[in-house]
Amino acid sequence: MKRLGILCACILMVPLLGGWKIVSKEELVKIYEGEKLPELSAKTYLEEGIRPYALKTAHPAPEVLKAIDEDFDKACKAFGFRHSESAFPCNFWMEIKGSVVKLDTKSQSGRAWVLPEGVPPDAADEEAGTIILLIGPAIDSMGPRDGYPELKYEQFNDQTKFGAFGREINRLLSDDIRARVSDLEKGSMVDVIGVLSTWDKPWGNAEVVPVAFK
Repeated sequence: MKRLGILCACILMVPLLGGWKIVSKEELVKIYEGEKLPELSAKTYLEEGIRPYALKTAHPAPEVLKAIDEDFDKACKAFGFRHSESAFPCNFWMEIKGSVVKLDTKSQSGRAWVLPEGVPPDAADEEAGTIILLIGPAIDSMGPRDGYPELKYEQFNDQTKFGAFGREINRLLSDDIRARVSDLEKGSMVDVIGVLSTWDKPWGNAEVVPVAFK
């Protein structure tokens, strides 16, 4: 109602096609109410939208990473999704099947290093060739939000709300991930669908947010 307080409390004018129309304060309230966007549920979007889309869209991680290494832009068109090239990174949905070779569940930014099936281990460097799963509880990547085509900034028209929605999706994911990885240990086998969100070829190991466990 602050916007209304700036204007006349009794009779107001709003622009219409072809001219102006005098409206009452009550009519103006209805106009502003009509502009409000509906509240969206992060849980509904995650369970009914993002996860099914991820399961349907994901390709084997080695195939995707090889394509990224060869030609990032071409790989983005073939295996990724981005709302716009200037405002969003490319988001690659991939399936990571392999064994855990290293695990960090104690820090806020927990990680699990997974060596994909078919990739030979390196005795000198256990992290070589691995994909890092971001297991939280703190997850900074907005890949789960930005990698789903049906979730757009225009549904919020507010950067703060858009960011908060992405963080809520990550919080829900983090709760699920932490329950799933509670019994993981070195040598455990995993089959995970996740998203790599990046502007270019990853520096070092690809960091993926797990979204669905198979």
